[in-house]
Amino acid sequence: MTGQGPATRPAEAPAPQPGSAARPARCRPAQAVLPFLLLAGTMLMTGVPPAAARDAPRQAGSLDAVPPLLRSPEARRTFAEQMQGRPAADRFGTALPPELPAARIEALLRSEADRAPLNTVGARALDGFSKVYAVLLCTGGSVPKRPGDDRCAGGAPEGDPPLRATLALVQARADGPRLVAPPLLFDGTVSWADSGLPDAPDEAGNAPDGRIAPESLAGFDPASYRLAPGEPAFGLRATWSQGYAGGMAQHGALYLFALVDGTLRQVFAAPMSAYRDTAGDWHPDGTRDHEITEGANVLVLAGRGSASHADLLLRRHDDPWKQMFRWDPATARYRPQEP
Repeated sequence: MTGQGPATRPAEAPAPQPGSAARPARCRPAQAVLPFLLLAGTMLMTGVPPAAARDAPRQAGSLDAVPPLLRSPEARRTFAEQMQGRPAADRFGTALPPELPAARIEALLRSEADRAPLNTVGARALDGFSKVYAVLLCTGGSVPKRPGDDRCAGGAPEGDPPLRATLALVQARADGPRLVAPPLLFDGTVSWADSGLPDAPDEAGNAPDGRIAPESLAGFDPASYRLAPGEPAFGLRATWSQGYAGGMAQHGALYLFALVDGTLRQVFAAPMSAYRDTAGDWHPDGTRDHEITEGANVLVLAGRGSASHADLLLRRHDDPWKQMFRWDPATARYRPQEP
């Protein structure tokens, strides 16, 4: 995983003083009206807004005008946490049950070669599997120092160990937790090509096939995943965050893990959310324009497809785009299907 920290929150004030950089030029009326007429004509003929219209940045006259424009729950949560300072929910499961002491989980998951400082220990109970938990150990990275600090985040100071995340399934027992399968070191590399989303992390544009690793983890996914009968599975979320002068961006991905033939494997990965806020012209009252690009995907279990594993349907939130994934027994993971 890469090592940048969380995004810097842009401010609305102060406005630039006389003599500062010029504002971007605005479109002349003819330039602005023609694209609108073309998009409106497409909607009249098909009844569905074209992709260019659905994904076009939306304009807000101030930061306070942004929330009503946000369509997806992911975008609204990003704005609340990054721009309004709302505390993030504990998606890591750091309030461990008594039968899972943090020191025991760390001892089970930490390799002998890992000398980085402890970052986070978390756990999530798996529905339908008594006393079985997905557990997470993060070491290195930007180690939280106080309540409210980001957990399992990149951005370690130069020279310090990078973020390292290890996953496992454990069973809680009277004599202490036991591994159900050997631990798995999380890599998280995922392709942002053909994600169905209107935006991608900046570094994806320079990577082969848009494949990049996340900067930070966002915790366990709260959904229950019954991929196959008798097969424990769970989801993990990861993020890319970027802060820059006059704006910020945050992107997210989902990873699914399952116990396959006694081995914990990553079986699915896909980009799930994109949010970018680019600030523009200043106003006399100290507010400024904001250009918002956002989109989110939803993952749905779509019935039994191959080798008793459910098909997975990835689709855009409030959008026709979709992609079906089917279990491939040869590679023990999900593969995209041709339309």
